[in-house]
Amino acid sequence: MIAPLVLVFLGARMGPIITPYRTQERLQARAVSPLFEKATTNLPLEFSVDLAATYDNPFDYDDINVSVLIEGPNNTSYRHAAFFTMDCERKLADGKEIVTKKGSGGWKARLSFPTAGTYKVSAIVKDRNGTSGTSAISVDVAGGASNSIVKVSERDHRYFETVEGKSFFPIGANICWGGDQGTFSYDTWLAKYAEQGVNYFRVWLNPAFFTFGLESKGNSRDGKGLGQLSLENLYRLDHVMGLARKYNMKVQLCVDSFNTLQSKQQFSDWENTPLSIANGGILHAPSTYWDNPVMDKFVQMKLRYLAARYASDNAVFAWEFWNELDLIDDFDSKKAQTWHQRMAKALRSYDPYGHMITTSFANQMGVKDVDMLPDMDFIQTHSYNSPDVIGHVAVQQSRKGSWGKPHIIGEIGADFAGPRSEDDPTGIQIHDPLWITIAMGSSGGASPWWWDNYIEPKNLYPLFGAATRFTEGIDWA
Repeated sequence: MIAPLVLVFLGARMGPIITPYRTQERLQARAVSPLFEKATTNLPLEFSVDLAATYDNPFDYDDINVSVLIEGPNNTSYRHAAFFTMDCERKLADGKEIVTKKGSGGWKARLSFPTAGTYKVSAIVKDRNGTSGTSAISVDVAGGASNSIVKVSERDHRYFETVEGKSFFPIGANICWGGDQGTFSYDTWLAKYAEQGVNYFRVWLNPAFFTFGLESKGNSRDGKGLGQLSLENLYRLDHVMGLARKYNMKVQLCVDSFNTLQSKQQFSDWENTPLSIANGGILHAPSTYWDNPVMDKFVQMKLRYLAARYASDNAVFAWEFWNELDLIDDFDSKKAQTWHQRMAKALRSYDPYGHMITTSFANQMGVKDVDMLPDMDFIQTHSYNSPDVIGHVAVQQSRKGSWGKPHIIGEIGADFAGPRSEDDPTGIQIHDPLWITIAMGSSGGASPWWWDNYIEPKNLYPLFGAATRFTEGIDWA
Protein backbone atom coordinates (compact mmCIF):
# COMPACT_ATOMS: atom_id res chain seq x y z
CA MET A 1 0.00 0.00 0.00
CA ILE A 2 1.32 3.44 -0.94
CA ALA A 3 1.66 5.84 1.99
CA PRO A 4 -0.88 8.68 1.79
CA LEU A 5 0.30 12.06 0.56
CA VAL A 6 3.98 11.23 0.31
CA LEU A 7 5.23 13.90 -2.04
CA VAL A 8 8.51 13.30 -3.81
CA PHE A 9 9.70 16.03 -6.17
CA LEU A 10 13.34 16.54 -7.05
CA GLY A 11 14.42 15.32 -3.64
CA ALA A 12 11.77 17.22 -1.66
CA ARG A 13 9.77 14.93 0.59
CA MET A 14 6.84 15.32 2.91
CA GLY A 15 4.87 12.78 4.89
CA PRO A 16 1.10 12.21 5.10
CA ILE A 17 -1.35 14.87 6.22
CA ILE A 18 -3.89 13.35 8.58
CA THR A 19 -7.15 15.31 8.54
CA PRO A 20 -10.37 14.99 10.56
CA TYR A 21 -12.03 13.75 7.36
CA ARG A 22 -9.83 10.66 7.19
CA THR A 23 -11.60 7.42 6.30
CA GLN A 24 -10.56 3.82 5.73
CA GLU A 25 -13.18 1.91 3.78
CA ARG A 26 -13.13 -0.54 0.94
CA LEU A 27 -13.23 1.36 -2.35
CA GLN A 28 -16.65 1.60 -3.93
CA ALA A 29 -18.20 4.27 -6.15
CA ARG A 30 -21.86 3.67 -5.36
CA ALA A 31 -23.92 6.31 -7.14
CA VAL A 32 -24.14 9.84 -8.45
CA SER A 33 -27.45 11.57 -7.73
CA PRO A 34 -28.94 14.97 -8.65
CA LEU A 35 -29.70 17.39 -5.82
CA PHE A 36 -32.20 19.42 -7.87
CA GLU A 37 -35.67 18.92 -9.27
CA LYS A 38 -35.28 20.46 -12.72
CA ALA A 39 -32.19 21.02 -14.86
CA THR A 40 -31.88 24.09 -17.07
CA THR A 41 -28.95 25.30 -19.11
CA ASN A 42 -26.00 27.32 -17.78
CA LEU A 43 -26.82 27.23 -14.09
CA PRO A 44 -24.62 25.43 -11.52
CA LEU A 45 -26.38 22.22 -10.54
CA GLU A 46 -25.30 20.02 -7.65
CA PHE A 47 -24.91 16.24 -7.61
CA SER A 48 -23.98 14.06 -4.67
CA VAL A 49 -21.38 11.35 -5.14
CA ASP A 50 -21.92 8.42 -2.81
CA LEU A 51 -18.67 6.57 -2.27
CA ALA A 52 -16.47 4.61 0.09
CA ALA A 53 -12.69 4.90 -0.05
CA THR A 54 -9.47 5.08 1.93
CA TYR A 55 -7.84 8.50 2.22
CA ASP A 56 -6.32 10.87 4.74
CA ASN A 57 -6.81 14.21 3.00
CA PRO A 58 -9.80 14.83 0.71
CA PHE A 59 -8.13 17.98 -0.68
CA ASP A 60 -5.22 15.99 -2.11
CA TYR A 61 -6.09 14.60 -5.53
CA ASP A 62 -3.24 12.05 -5.32
CA ASP A 63 -4.71 10.64 -2.12
CA ILE A 64 -8.33 10.59 -3.34
CA ASN A 65 -9.42 11.64 -6.81
CA VAL A 66 -13.15 11.98 -7.45
CA SER A 67 -14.40 13.24 -10.79
CA VAL A 68 -17.49 13.06 -12.94
CA LEU A 69 -17.74 12.25 -16.62
CA ILE A 70 -20.30 14.26 -18.57
CA GLU A 71 -21.43 12.89 -21.94
CA GLY A 72 -23.63 15.27 -23.86
CA PRO A 73 -25.43 15.66 -27.17
CA ASN A 74 -23.46 15.33 -30.42
CA ASN A 75 -20.91 13.00 -28.80
CA THR A 76 -19.45 15.74 -26.58
CA SER A 77 -17.81 14.73 -23.31
CA TYR A 78 -15.58 16.14 -20.60
CA ARG A 79 -14.52 15.46 -17.03
CA HIS A 80 -14.84 17.74 -14.04
CA ALA A 81 -13.52 17.25 -10.51
CA ALA A 82 -15.85 16.66 -7.58
CA PHE A 83 -15.10 18.13 -4.16
CA PHE A 84 -15.39 17.26 -0.49
CA THR A 85 -17.60 19.53 1.62
CA MET A 86 -19.75 19.73 4.71
CA ASP A 87 -23.08 21.37 5.40
CA CYS A 88 -22.85 24.51 7.52
CA GLU A 89 -25.15 27.05 9.07
CA ARG A 90 -24.58 30.73 9.84
CA LYS A 91 -25.93 33.04 12.49
CA LEU A 92 -25.31 36.55 13.76
CA ALA A 93 -24.46 36.78 17.46
CA ASP A 94 -23.49 40.05 19.16
CA GLY A 95 -22.75 41.60 15.79
CA LYS A 96 -20.47 38.79 14.61
CA GLU A 97 -21.09 36.04 12.09
CA ILE A 98 -20.64 32.50 13.35
CA VAL A 99 -20.50 29.58 10.90
CA THR A 100 -20.81 26.04 12.24
CA LYS A 101 -20.19 22.77 10.40
CA LYS A 102 -22.89 20.10 10.48
CA GLY A 103 -22.75 16.37 9.79
CA SER A 104 -19.79 14.29 8.66
CA GLY A 105 -19.24 15.67 5.17
CA GLY A 106 -19.38 14.12 1.74
CA TRP A 107 -18.63 14.55 -1.94
CA LYS A 108 -20.42 16.75 -4.45
CA ALA A 109 -20.05 17.79 -8.05
CA ARG A 110 -21.24 21.08 -9.52
CA LEU A 111 -21.95 21.12 -13.23
CA SER A 112 -23.60 23.38 -15.74
CA PHE A 113 -24.89 22.29 -19.12
CA PRO A 114 -24.41 24.58 -22.15
CA THR A 115 -27.29 23.35 -24.32
CA ALA A 116 -30.62 21.64 -23.88
CA GLY A 117 -30.70 17.89 -24.34
CA THR A 118 -30.04 14.63 -22.55
CA TYR A 119 -26.74 14.16 -20.74
CA LYS A 120 -25.23 11.16 -19.03
CA VAL A 121 -23.31 11.70 -15.79
CA SER A 122 -21.17 9.13 -14.01
CA ALA A 123 -18.57 9.28 -11.24
CA ILE A 124 -15.05 7.89 -11.13
CA VAL A 125 -13.27 7.39 -7.81
CA LYS A 126 -9.58 6.60 -7.45
CA ASP A 127 -7.88 6.05 -4.12
CA ARG A 128 -4.53 4.50 -3.22
CA ASN A 129 -5.96 1.01 -3.68
CA GLY A 130 -7.57 1.29 -7.11
CA THR A 131 -10.35 2.80 -9.22
CA SER A 132 -14.12 2.39 -9.15
CA GLY A 133 -16.92 3.93 -11.21
CA THR A 134 -20.68 4.38 -10.94
CA SER A 135 -23.34 3.64 -13.48
CA ALA A 136 -24.32 6.66 -15.57
CA ILE A 137 -27.52 8.53 -14.86
CA SER A 138 -29.48 10.50 -17.46
CA VAL A 139 -30.16 14.20 -16.96
CA ASP A 140 -32.70 15.94 -19.19
CA VAL A 141 -31.72 19.58 -19.50
CA ALA A 142 -34.23 22.21 -20.62
CA GLY A 143 -33.39 25.57 -22.13
CA GLY A 144 -32.95 28.32 -19.57
CA ALA A 145 -30.30 30.90 -18.85
CA SER A 146 -27.83 31.95 -21.52
CA ASN A 147 -24.13 31.18 -21.18
CA SER A 148 -22.94 34.50 -19.82
CA ILE A 149 -19.34 33.48 -19.07
CA VAL A 150 -17.20 36.50 -19.86
CA LYS A 151 -14.30 36.22 -22.30
CA VAL A 152 -11.94 38.53 -24.12
CA SER A 153 -13.80 39.82 -27.16
CA GLU A 154 -12.89 38.14 -30.44
CA ARG A 155 -13.82 41.35 -32.29
CA ASP A 156 -11.55 43.65 -30.29
CA HIS A 157 -9.12 42.19 -27.78
CA ARG A 158 -9.25 45.31 -25.64
CA TYR A 159 -12.75 44.51 -24.40
CA PHE A 160 -14.87 41.83 -22.75
CA GLU A 161 -17.96 40.05 -23.99
CA THR A 162 -19.99 36.98 -23.10
CA VAL A 163 -19.65 33.69 -24.92
CA GLU A 164 -22.65 34.69 -27.05
CA GLY A 165 -20.90 37.91 -28.09
CA LYS A 166 -22.77 40.41 -25.88
CA SER A 167 -20.56 43.26 -24.68
CA PHE A 168 -19.69 43.24 -20.97
CA PHE A 169 -18.31 46.38 -19.32
CA PRO A 170 -17.59 45.67 -15.63
CA ILE A 171 -18.64 48.42 -13.24
CA GLY A 172 -18.39 47.84 -9.52
CA ALA A 173 -16.12 47.87 -6.50
CA ASN A 174 -13.76 45.87 -4.39
CA ILE A 175 -15.88 44.15 -1.73
CA CYS A 176 -13.10 41.89 -0.54
CA TRP A 177 -14.28 40.93 2.94
CA GLY A 178 -17.24 41.46 5.23
CA GLY A 179 -15.79 42.42 8.61
CA ASP A 180 -17.31 41.11 11.82
CA GLN A 181 -20.70 40.51 10.21
CA GLY A 182 -19.18 38.47 7.39
CA THR A 183 -21.70 37.42 4.77
CA PHE A 184 -24.46 39.31 6.56
CA SER A 185 -22.63 42.45 5.42
CA TYR A 186 -22.84 41.21 1.84
CA ASP A 187 -26.59 40.71 2.22
CA THR A 188 -26.84 44.46 2.85
CA TRP A 189 -24.13 45.80 0.56
CA LEU A 190 -24.87 43.79 -2.59
CA ALA A 191 -28.55 44.73 -2.53
CA LYS A 192 -27.52 48.40 -2.58
CA TYR A 193 -25.04 47.91 -5.41
CA ALA A 194 -27.66 45.94 -7.36
CA GLU A 195 -30.11 48.87 -7.11
CA GLN A 196 -27.53 50.90 -9.04
CA GLY A 197 -27.02 48.31 -11.78
CA VAL A 198 -23.55 47.25 -10.63
CA ASN A 199 -22.46 44.08 -12.44
CA TYR A 200 -19.06 43.26 -10.92
CA PHE A 201 -17.15 43.00 -7.63
CA ARG A 202 -13.94 41.47 -6.33
CA VAL A 203 -13.30 39.29 -3.26
CA TRP A 204 -10.16 37.94 -1.55
CA LEU A 205 -9.77 34.28 -0.57
CA ASN A 206 -6.72 34.82 1.67
CA PRO A 207 -5.19 35.58 4.14
CA ALA A 208 -6.89 33.81 7.03
CA PHE A 209 -7.96 36.89 9.00
CA PHE A 210 -10.49 37.92 6.33
CA THR A 211 -14.00 36.56 5.69
CA PHE A 212 -13.11 33.98 3.04
CA GLY A 213 -9.60 33.02 4.19
CA LEU A 214 -9.08 29.53 2.82
CA GLU A 215 -6.00 28.51 4.81
CA SER A 216 -4.96 28.98 8.42
CA LYS A 217 -2.24 27.60 10.66
CA GLY A 218 -3.07 24.87 13.11
CA ASN A 219 -3.21 21.13 13.63
CA SER A 220 -4.12 19.11 10.55
CA ARG A 221 -6.30 16.84 12.69
CA ASP A 222 -8.42 19.92 13.44
CA GLY A 223 -8.89 20.72 9.76
CA LYS A 224 -6.19 23.40 9.63
CA GLY A 225 -2.68 23.76 8.32
CA LEU A 226 -1.04 23.35 4.94
CA GLY A 227 -3.00 21.21 2.50
CA GLN A 228 -6.45 21.87 3.98
CA LEU A 229 -9.11 24.47 3.22
CA SER A 230 -11.67 26.06 5.53
CA LEU A 231 -15.03 24.47 4.79
CA GLU A 232 -16.73 27.16 6.87
CA ASN A 233 -15.29 29.96 4.74
CA LEU A 234 -16.09 28.09 1.54
CA TYR A 235 -19.67 27.96 2.78
CA ARG A 236 -19.49 31.74 3.21
CA LEU A 237 -18.22 32.08 -0.35
CA ASP A 238 -21.06 29.87 -1.59
CA HIS A 239 -23.51 32.29 -0.01
CA VAL A 240 -21.95 35.32 -1.68
CA MET A 241 -21.78 33.58 -5.06
CA GLY A 242 -25.48 32.86 -4.69
CA LEU A 243 -26.11 36.56 -4.09
CA ALA A 244 -24.09 37.38 -7.18
CA ARG A 245 -26.30 35.10 -9.28
CA LYS A 246 -29.40 36.61 -7.72
CA TYR A 247 -28.29 40.14 -8.65
CA ASN A 248 -26.73 39.22 -12.01
CA MET A 249 -23.22 40.21 -10.93
CA LYS A 250 -19.81 38.78 -11.80
CA VAL A 251 -17.19 38.04 -9.15
CA GLN A 252 -13.42 38.23 -9.50
CA LEU A 253 -11.98 35.61 -7.15
CA CYS A 254 -8.55 36.69 -5.88
CA VAL A 255 -6.88 33.51 -4.62
CA ASP A 256 -3.88 34.90 -2.70
CA SER A 257 -2.54 38.23 -1.46
CA PHE A 258 0.95 39.56 -0.81
CA ASN A 259 0.36 39.41 2.95
CA THR A 260 1.05 35.67 2.97
CA LEU A 261 4.62 36.07 1.68
CA GLN A 262 5.50 39.34 3.39
CA SER A 263 7.18 39.69 6.78
CA LYS A 264 7.72 42.61 9.14
CA GLN A 265 5.47 45.08 7.35
CA GLN A 266 2.20 46.68 8.42
CA PHE A 267 -0.11 44.10 6.85
CA SER A 268 2.25 41.10 6.89
CA ASP A 269 0.94 37.62 7.65
CA TRP A 270 4.05 35.46 7.17
CA GLU A 271 4.23 34.63 10.87
CA ASN A 272 0.70 33.20 10.74
CA THR A 273 0.67 31.44 7.39
CA PRO A 274 0.52 27.63 7.29
CA LEU A 275 3.11 27.77 4.49
CA SER A 276 5.87 28.64 6.98
CA ILE A 277 7.92 25.79 8.39
CA ALA A 278 7.47 27.42 11.81
CA ASN A 279 3.75 26.66 11.51
CA GLY A 280 4.10 23.13 10.18
CA GLY A 281 4.54 24.12 6.53
CA ILE A 282 7.44 23.64 4.15
CA LEU A 283 8.90 27.11 3.47
CA HIS A 284 11.89 28.50 5.38
CA ALA A 285 11.37 31.94 3.83
CA PRO A 286 8.84 33.63 1.52
CA SER A 287 11.37 33.71 -1.32
CA THR A 288 11.43 29.88 -1.48
CA TYR A 289 7.79 29.75 -2.59
CA TRP A 290 8.32 30.25 -6.32
CA ASP A 291 10.51 27.35 -7.38
CA ASN A 292 9.57 24.73 -4.80
CA PRO A 293 7.87 21.78 -6.53
CA VAL A 294 6.20 20.62 -3.31
CA MET A 295 4.72 24.09 -2.89
CA ASP A 296 3.51 23.90 -6.49
CA LYS A 297 1.60 20.75 -5.60
CA PHE A 298 -0.20 22.44 -2.72
CA VAL A 299 -1.11 25.42 -4.90
CA GLN A 300 -2.48 23.08 -7.55
CA MET A 301 -4.53 21.25 -4.93
CA LYS A 302 -6.16 24.56 -3.98
CA LEU A 303 -6.73 25.64 -7.57
CA ARG A 304 -8.24 22.29 -8.50
CA TYR A 305 -10.59 22.45 -5.53
CA LEU A 306 -11.72 25.99 -6.34
CA ALA A 307 -12.34 25.04 -9.96
CA ALA A 308 -14.29 21.95 -8.88
CA ARG A 309 -16.50 24.03 -6.61
CA TYR A 310 -16.97 27.23 -8.65
CA ALA A 311 -15.96 26.81 -12.30
CA SER A 312 -19.49 25.78 -13.33
CA ASP A 313 -20.82 29.10 -12.03
CA ASN A 314 -21.30 31.81 -14.64
CA ALA A 315 -21.08 34.37 -11.84
CA VAL A 316 -17.30 33.88 -11.84
CA PHE A 317 -15.74 36.74 -13.79
CA ALA A 318 -12.12 35.63 -13.49
CA TRP A 319 -9.55 33.86 -11.36
CA GLU A 320 -6.92 36.26 -9.99
CA PHE A 321 -3.78 34.48 -8.79
CA TRP A 322 -2.32 37.27 -6.64
CA ASN A 323 -3.22 40.61 -5.18
CA GLU A 324 -0.26 43.02 -5.45
CA LEU A 325 2.32 40.30 -5.81
CA ASP A 326 5.29 42.67 -5.95
CA LEU A 327 4.88 43.61 -2.26
CA ILE A 328 6.16 40.23 -1.08
CA ASP A 329 9.64 39.74 0.40
CA ASP A 330 12.41 39.51 -2.20
CA PHE A 331 10.11 39.78 -5.21
CA ASP A 332 11.68 38.24 -8.33
CA SER A 333 9.79 39.01 -11.53
CA LYS A 334 11.39 36.17 -13.51
CA LYS A 335 10.43 33.57 -10.93
CA ALA A 336 6.93 35.05 -10.79
CA GLN A 337 6.70 34.86 -14.57
CA THR A 338 7.55 31.15 -14.78
CA TRP A 339 5.28 30.39 -11.78
CA HIS A 340 2.33 32.10 -13.49
CA GLN A 341 2.98 30.07 -16.63
CA ARG A 342 2.92 26.81 -14.66
CA MET A 343 -0.12 27.64 -12.57
CA ALA A 344 -2.16 29.05 -15.45
CA LYS A 345 -1.58 25.84 -17.40
CA ALA A 346 -2.74 23.81 -14.41
CA LEU A 347 -5.78 25.98 -13.73
CA ARG A 348 -6.93 25.81 -17.35
CA SER A 349 -6.80 22.03 -17.16
CA TYR A 350 -9.03 22.12 -14.06
CA ASP A 351 -11.61 24.58 -15.45
CA PRO A 352 -13.51 23.07 -18.41
CA TYR A 353 -15.68 26.21 -18.57
CA GLY A 354 -12.75 28.45 -19.47
CA HIS A 355 -12.96 31.44 -17.12
CA MET A 356 -10.39 34.19 -17.56
CA ILE A 357 -7.16 34.41 -15.53
CA THR A 358 -5.33 37.50 -14.26
CA THR A 359 -3.00 38.75 -11.51
CA SER A 360 -2.13 42.15 -10.02
CA PHE A 361 0.71 44.35 -8.79
CA ALA A 362 0.96 47.25 -6.34
CA ASN A 363 3.28 49.23 -8.60
CA GLN A 364 0.92 50.91 -11.04
CA MET A 365 3.45 50.34 -13.82
CA GLY A 366 2.85 46.60 -13.42
CA VAL A 367 5.31 43.92 -14.52
CA LYS A 368 4.97 43.70 -18.26
CA ASP A 369 6.67 40.31 -18.61
CA VAL A 370 3.93 38.81 -16.42
CA ASP A 371 1.05 40.97 -17.67
CA MET A 372 1.76 39.98 -21.26
CA LEU A 373 1.95 36.25 -20.73
CA PRO A 374 -0.47 34.55 -23.14
CA ASP A 375 -2.34 32.95 -20.23
CA MET A 376 -2.95 36.28 -18.49
CA ASP A 377 -6.21 37.26 -20.17
CA PHE A 378 -6.33 40.85 -18.98
CA ILE A 379 -4.20 43.47 -17.23
CA GLN A 380 -4.91 45.34 -14.01
CA THR A 381 -3.64 48.57 -12.51
CA HIS A 382 -3.87 49.46 -8.83
CA SER A 383 -3.47 53.17 -8.16
CA TYR A 384 -3.55 55.32 -5.01
CA ASN A 385 -2.24 58.77 -5.90
CA SER A 386 -3.55 61.91 -4.29
CA PRO A 387 -4.17 64.60 -5.41
CA ASP A 388 -3.79 63.65 -9.07
CA VAL A 389 -5.93 60.52 -8.98
CA ILE A 390 -7.28 60.70 -12.53
CA GLY A 391 -3.98 61.82 -14.04
CA HIS A 392 -2.34 58.56 -13.04
CA VAL A 393 -5.33 56.58 -14.28
CA ALA A 394 -5.17 58.34 -17.63
CA VAL A 395 -1.45 57.66 -18.00
CA GLN A 396 -1.81 53.92 -17.34
CA GLN A 397 -4.87 53.59 -19.56
CA SER A 398 -3.00 55.30 -22.39
CA ARG A 399 -0.02 53.03 -21.81
CA LYS A 400 -1.53 49.63 -21.08
CA GLY A 401 -4.58 50.16 -23.26
CA SER A 402 -2.28 49.85 -26.27
CA TRP A 403 -0.92 46.42 -25.32
CA GLY A 404 -3.64 44.48 -27.13
CA LYS A 405 -5.41 43.12 -24.04
CA PRO A 406 -8.25 44.35 -21.85
CA HIS A 407 -7.05 46.70 -19.12
CA ILE A 408 -8.98 47.63 -15.99
CA ILE A 409 -8.24 49.75 -12.93
CA GLY A 410 -8.66 46.98 -10.39
CA GLU A 411 -8.19 49.21 -7.33
CA ILE A 412 -8.43 52.99 -7.05
CA GLY A 413 -8.36 55.44 -4.16
CA ALA A 414 -6.95 58.76 -3.08
CA ASP A 415 -4.75 57.14 -0.43
CA PHE A 416 -3.83 53.52 0.29
CA ALA A 417 -3.59 54.32 4.01
CA GLY A 418 -7.24 55.32 4.42
CA PRO A 419 -10.37 56.58 2.64
CA ARG A 420 -9.82 60.29 3.32
CA SER A 421 -13.57 60.50 3.82
CA GLU A 422 -13.51 63.88 5.58
CA ASP A 423 -11.44 65.35 2.72
CA ASP A 424 -13.74 63.78 0.12
CA PRO A 425 -17.26 63.33 1.54
CA THR A 426 -18.97 63.24 -1.89
CA GLY A 427 -16.81 60.55 -3.51
CA ILE A 428 -14.74 62.48 -6.04
CA GLN A 429 -12.10 59.73 -5.81
CA ILE A 430 -14.79 57.29 -7.01
CA HIS A 431 -16.59 59.47 -9.51
CA ASP A 432 -13.64 60.90 -11.44
CA PRO A 433 -11.65 57.67 -12.03
CA LEU A 434 -14.85 55.88 -13.01
CA TRP A 435 -15.72 58.47 -15.65
CA ILE A 436 -12.19 58.90 -16.99
CA THR A 437 -11.99 55.14 -17.65
CA ILE A 438 -15.30 55.30 -19.49
CA ALA A 439 -14.22 58.35 -21.48
CA MET A 440 -10.85 56.85 -22.44
CA GLY A 441 -12.26 53.53 -23.61
CA SER A 442 -10.95 51.36 -20.80
CA SER A 443 -12.19 47.78 -20.58
CA GLY A 444 -14.21 48.51 -17.44
CA GLY A 445 -14.91 51.17 -14.86
CA ALA A 446 -12.27 51.92 -12.22
CA SER A 447 -13.10 49.88 -9.10
CA PRO A 448 -12.75 51.77 -5.80
CA TRP A 449 -11.42 50.46 -2.50
CA TRP A 450 -12.88 51.40 0.93
CA TRP A 451 -16.27 49.77 0.39
CA ASP A 452 -16.94 49.22 4.11
CA ASN A 453 -15.71 52.43 5.77
CA TYR A 454 -16.43 54.94 2.99
CA ILE A 455 -18.92 53.88 0.32
CA GLU A 456 -21.35 52.34 2.82
CA PRO A 457 -21.35 54.99 5.58
CA LYS A 458 -21.36 57.87 3.07
CA ASN A 459 -24.03 56.14 0.92
CA LEU A 460 -22.02 56.69 -2.26
CA TYR A 461 -23.77 53.91 -4.19
CA PRO A 462 -25.58 56.30 -6.58
CA LEU A 463 -22.21 57.24 -8.10
CA PHE A 464 -22.22 53.80 -9.73
CA GLY A 465 -25.79 54.11 -10.96
CA ALA A 466 -25.03 57.10 -13.17
CA ALA A 467 -22.21 55.17 -14.84
CA THR A 468 -24.20 51.95 -15.34
CA ARG A 469 -27.09 53.88 -16.93
CA PHE A 470 -24.72 55.77 -19.23
CA THR A 471 -22.89 52.63 -20.43
CA GLU A 472 -25.93 50.38 -20.79
CA GLY A 473 -26.24 49.02 -24.30
CA ILE A 474 -22.88 50.22 -25.58
CA ASP A 475 -21.14 47.65 -27.77
CA TRP A 476 -17.59 48.45 -26.76
CA ALA A 477 -15.92 46.18 -29.27
